[in-house]
Amino acid sequence: MEYTVRELSPERYPDFEQLALKQGGCWCMYYQRERPIHAHGEEWKKINRRDKKALVRKGRSHAILVYTGNTPVGWCQYGTREELPRIDAGRGYKKIDPPRTNEKLWRITCFFVDRKYRGKGVSKLALKAALDSIGKQGGGLVEAYPVVSKKMAAVRYTRNVRKRRIQTNRTPRNNLGSNAEDDSALSKLNSPVQNFVWNPRGSNGF
Repeated sequence: MEYTVRELSPERYPDFEQLALKQGGCWCMYYQRERPIHAHGEEWKKINRRDKKALVRKGRSHAILVYTGNTPVGWCQYGTREELPRIDAGRGYKKIDPPRTNEKLWRITCFFVDRKYRGKGVSKLALKAALDSIGKQGGGLVEAYPVVSKKMAAVRYTRNVRKRRIQTNRTPRNNLGSNAEDDSALSKLNSPVQNFVWNPRGSNGF
């Protein structure tokens, strides 16, 4: 099956909407807020949708969209530390000694793949494209975070997280040849800077 990838943009926001409606209501907003909002049910979904659209219009929400033909089938959200501040509030993150570096800090937080296309290489391709995009934007230190929850099929990584360095001003190297797509893509990136063990707690790892 052939796929193409595109950056999330105001023009492609309707494609993101098609997938987000299948994802369950978060609209990939969890990590984009410093703290949770006090809303539930349909009100929560409505606020997330509104806020996500506003961030995309302002260029403050990044993601790779994966397509087969003209049909969006998956995404990988990434962004800078400033765009994804929720991580810094996590008790788990503080325990592993957050990086002290002058390099730009990037984060990869969320994946979602349409149920019909899972296990077919979508998330692996989205991850590679996200790293390529980060490299083109200057590179830096890239972090990623697993979520352990049966309720959140959007993210299936359960391995220990590894910090990775993407060299400035060049395309990052990858070795993503495994067929075990979801649980191996993150662990097969090259050039480890530092490894740490973190056992997430709760449905969102914090």
